[in-house]
Amino acid sequence: MILGLTISLDGFAEDANGSVGALYADIAFLLMNMLGDASEKLQYLNRLTIYGFYDPVELVHGGDIMAVNLLYISIIAILFASAVLVFKKKRLPL
Repeated sequence: MILGLTISLDGFAEDANGSVGALYADIAFLLMNMLGDASEKLQYLNRLTIYGFYDPVELVHGGDIMAVNLLYISIIAILFASAVLVFKKKRLPL
């Protein structure tokens, strides 16, 4: 988690305009994961982060992770399609 935060901060230092969203997302997921581990009342926050989708113990015991993989693929497809639509409308100089 610290490595992900460090990489985000490095990207923020290099390109302040493009990495702000990634930085805030990383920090939000990290804080939600830490808060979920700190209290049993906030345990549900772990499932809302990208760190909480996979349960390593369940994977070792042969658990089914196809639903999580399909969720990731769906999110990637939606984001990719929206990026194509947004950049198709922009006139970028070559």
